[in-house]
Amino acid sequence: SSSSSSSSTSASASSSSSASASSHHHTPTPTPTPAPPPVSSSILRSSAISANMASNKHDKYLSMEEMDVLSRQTGSANNLWYSYDWGSIHFTVMSSEHNFFEDSEQYKWVVRDLARVDRKVTPWLIFVGHRPMYSSNGAGFSDSMQSVYEHLFAEYKVDLALWGHVHGYERTCPVLKNECVSKFDKDNVVVDPKGTVHVTIGMSGKELAGKWDSHPKWSEARILEFGYTRISTAGGKSLHFEFTKNHDRSIADQFSIVKSSST
Repeated sequence: SSSSSSSSTSASASSSSSASASSHHHTPTPTPTPAPPPVSSSILRSSAISANMASNKHDKYLSMEEMDVLSRQTGSANNLWYSYDWGSIHFTVMSSEHNFFEDSEQYKWVVRDLARVDRKVTPWLIFVGHRPMYSSNGAGFSDSMQSVYEHLFAEYKVDLALWGHVHGYERTCPVLKNECVSKFDKDNVVVDPKGTVHVTIGMSGKELAGKWDSHPKWSEARILEFGYTRISTAGGKSLHFEFTKNHDRSIADQFSIVKSSST
């Protein structure tokens, strides 16, 4: 997409496709339906965004066959880690349930995938996994994930990381090595952050997590409510993220990442 275009992803959205009428018979002709775009189904079954990370015209999970095709297209040995572009965003999806250490095929693939991202084409880079790298719930593989992947986040300037596993919502500051390296302002806007914002979005199914543990300084929002998330971008200039509650459709949390220049 061009820098002036916008794109959005929604965890729960639907709308009817537009139709064009014939100039002679005024017979509605359905607009051709594009092939369903890839959906991040390995983000975790509990993750709200996995319900529909595509567009307002599609509300489905990827089939195993579609995941196989997508994996082959991105050079993955199987359909458990893969990547895709949606508008101005590149999504890199890994599996925390399989070997992800430096000597693994998955790690080597992740490095290749991050290195090949053309930020002029997809200025936003989102990393997706199951068990969170940062969580104040005491779950996940935080230490291992940080030691293996966080230096890649810094090297390739990953803007946002989305996780599941914990049945709740948690957002960090732009963080690196457990330290807030940039700050959101009073309107939850951060300009040219020096770290990655991590968001756990496991609040879509089953029961919610019972409690949070300690409150680390990098944790800026923790909410135990069912809901879904939306992401929208304005080309390469800004990315807006919001978490909407199911029961009353109110926005429980939102933030924006702004870039003053191209990545």
